[in-house]
Amino acid sequence: METNIKLNIGEFLDRMSISVHKTQKIGKECYPEFLRFCEELLLNIPIEKFEEIIKGFRQLYFVNGEIWKLESDLRKGKEKKLGLSEVGRRAIKIREWNKKRVTEQNRLIRLFGGYENIKKDHASE
Repeated sequence: METNIKLNIGEFLDRMSISVHKTQKIGKECYPEFLRFCEELLLNIPIEKFEEIIKGFRQLYFVNGEIWKLESDLRKGKEKKLGLSEVGRRAIKIREWNKKRVTEQNRLIRLFGGYENIKKDHASE
């Protein structure tokens, strides 16, 4: 089933940065079609907008890298080894990084257009 879902620039760069992390850390292209799509889109961005796109991508790449580090042991099922206190500390840090992630996505959306990522009764607002 093929869909034609449009992402705003913030969501797009966020997903692209996560795909790059997965590719680097897992050691293979996890989403080859998506990465080809990203490459094609990036090559068609007007040069005057490219600097802001790269700045946004780098920020989202950094934030998602920090989240990846915090979630790594949790994804491996090491909660008992870490202990409840450490799991809670990481959950709070992940929430803080997700707030930075949403903030950067919305900055890009304000620059390039689209609907902002609005959180209601959520710690990321």
